Amino acid sequence: MKPVTLSISLAAVFLLAGAASATLVTDYMEYGDTSALLETLTTADTTGWAGDGWTGSSSSVRYNISETTSGGLLLATNIPYVATGYVSNFAGGVAVGMDTPPSLVRRELSTPSSGTVWASFVAKFTYWTGLNFIQRVQIGVNGFTATSFGLASGLPGAANTTLRPLVITNGVVATANAAQLPADSNWLVVAKLETDVSGTTDALTMWLFRRTANLSGQNYDAIVNQAYYTFTAAQDDYWGSAITNLALIMHSARSPVSASVDNDRLAYADSLRVSQGALTDDQHAYEVLTGISIPEPALLVLAPLALLALRRR
Repeated sequence: MKPVTLSISLAAVFLLAGAASATLVTDYMEYGDTSALLETLTTADTTGWAGDGWTGSSSSVRYNISETTSGGLLLATNIPYVATGYVSNFAGGVAVGMDTPPSLVRRELSTPSSGTVWASFVAKFTYWTGLNFIQRVQIGVNGFTATSFGLASGLPGAANTTLRPLVITNGVVATANAAQLPADSNWLVVAKLETDVSGTTDALTMWLFRRTANLSGQNYDAIVNQAYYTFTAAQDDYWGSAITNLALIMHSARSPVSASVDNDRLAYADSLRVSQGALTDDQHAYEVLTGISIPEPALLVLAPLALLALRRR
C-alpha cells in the first residue's frame, strides 16, 4: 500500500504545482528590445501557448518597443488604460497594425479549450477615419475570417470619422448597425466565449469599457454594470467544438514604419488575457481584469491530499 500512496501523492503534488497557471494565458507583448514584425520574434511567456510566438505573413502586425518612424513619429510603447479595478501590465512593448489591410497573426493554444473561455485586451487608436474598417483591432477565434471581436473605424462602404464596435460571426458583420463610440482613444475589450452551449451552437458576448469604468468589484456584476457597450450574438456554430488558437486582426490607416507626426493614424493592441477552465463567471472576470490566476476547483481539492501525503513521508 505504501508505494501506491506515494504514487498518488506525487500526482497530487504535480497537479497542485501547476494549479497557478492552469487557467490563465497571457500575452503582454514582451518580445525584447528591438522593434520588428511580430511573427519574427519570440517570447519567454509560453504558459498555455503551443509555441513562443505568433505566426503571420510578410505584411503582418508590427511589434514596437522604442521605435521612431522614418517620418519622425515616436510610436506608442504601451497603452495607458487605467480604470478602477483593472490591473495593468504593460511591461513590454505593443502590437501595432500595418497599413496593408489587414495585418494578421495567429497564436496556437497548447491545449484546445472547450467550455467557457473569457478574453480581454486593450486597444488604442490615435485617430479613426476612412471606410471598410481601415483602422481595426480585433481578436479572431480559430483563425482570421470567421468570427472575431473588437473595434474598428467606419462602416462597410461608408467613409466617416467614427469608432464603432466590430463583431464578425461566420464571416458576417453582426454589429453593422452599432452606434458610434465616444471619442476615447483607449478601450478595454472583454469577451465571453461559450463552446457548444446547446448541441453544436456557440455563444459570444462582448463588452467595451471606457477608462471611466469602475471595475472595483472585479467580478461578473462589475463587467455587466460598467460596460459602455454590450453585444450578444445570436447562438450558432461559430468555431467548432473547441478553441484552438487566437488571432490578432489589425489595420492602421498609416504605416507604423513611415508615418509622420501629421498623419498619425495608427491602431495598437496590448495585454491579452485568456481565462479558461472550470471557473465561475465571477472567477473568469477576476482573471481577465487582474491578470491573477485562480486554481481550478479540482486542483484545489487535491491540495490537502498533497499536503497530507507530504506529512506522512
